[in-house]
Amino acid sequence: HLTISEPMGVDAVRQFCGDPAIEREYGVKTIVLRKYHLGSKQAEALLEEAADPSAAYGLLTFYRTEAMQPVKGIEVALTGPSGATMVRGRFYIRAWVPPASQVSENDLRALLIYVGGTGPSPEDAASLPPPLPSSGLIAHSEKYLLGLEAARRILPNFRTDLMGFSQSAEAQVGSYLVGENRATVLALHYPTPQMARVRYGAMESMLGINQDKGRDSIYGRRTGSVAILILD
Repeated sequence: HLTISEPMGVDAVRQFCGDPAIEREYGVKTIVLRKYHLGSKQAEALLEEAADPSAAYGLLTFYRTEAMQPVKGIEVALTGPSGATMVRGRFYIRAWVPPASQVSENDLRALLIYVGGTGPSPEDAASLPPPLPSSGLIAHSEKYLLGLEAARRILPNFRTDLMGFSQSAEAQVGSYLVGENRATVLALHYPTPQMARVRYGAMESMLGINQDKGRDSIYGRRTGSVAILILD
């Protein structure tokens, strides 16, 4: 049962391995810390309300790692060494167990269901961005980016200022295995094909897209309102 529900400012997310600059970029203005008890067992959850369901999903992708695993029987939920995380509507939710509390994996799964059910509503699920192609995609490497701050963290060696977030661009990044090597796929979604053509043209001339530069080569193409680049 819920024992404490405490509103907190966005800066408090630092206490929970978050970054206020990233949270604000995805539209988070307040967070709520909740504490739960099951007999003598304790667990906590942090609820962050983002701008919309896709922004909440973007937070999940930004913070997830390749070490995380899906939670059995619960959609859009992951578990890892530091606890569990999931998305429900506009809420990005982190759940964890204090070190001294003897909460089992099943107890934590039950807490996730208690907080957010077994899955998002059909409407919320339909509003999430379509996934990148799965063939060769490294599990949990996909990121959904809505602004420069997150893009700089995920793509430190790329000219993120050319991506066009100020014009409502959205980006998906994923790591793929190509033989024994890894490559990065960057898909940039624009509101219109015309905007995509202008943005892709600028990147093509300034980054030397489709020119052989060895390991620094960037290859790409534009299809409608989407520009796709292959890095690394």
